[in-house]
Amino acid sequence: MGEIIDEIDNEIIEELKKDSRQSVIKLAKKLKLPATTVHYRFARMMQRKVLKFTVNADREYMGRPMVGYVLIKAMPGVDHAKLFREITMHQSIEEGSVITGEFDMLLKISVKDIQGLDAIVLRFLRTNKSIAETRTMLAYTSVER
Repeated sequence: MGEIIDEIDNEIIEELKKDSRQSVIKLAKKLKLPATTVHYRFARMMQRKVLKFTVNADREYMGRPMVGYVLIKAMPGVDHAKLFREITMHQSIEEGSVITGEFDMLLKISVKDIQGLDAIVLRFLRTNKSIAETRTMLAYTSVER
């Protein structure tokens, strides 16, 4: 791991979180910094892989408006890393974490409807012989930052 970023880099990151498509010049004006400074720091953070860019598509337009979370408990003796890699390849899984506590993994899923939920939970996860138990929760509302 590299050096810790400073306050100016943090300010740049916070502004990019609000609008990652803004130009270096616009960003520099907001932060009251020279454009060359912002450009240099941006390039340095990209080179050091501090910044990672992703695309967040609207679930409604993607046809997957239902969001849920699935807790997974693996069977005793199962290779958690292998199971995690295997199940997170499913297209309905947006995010996944290996966690501590009673369960071993937490998945964030998005599906079209209850039939989509059935497909991933009942027909994909619960039929996997490496999974001992699942617990599913649906989200009423979500906030992404």
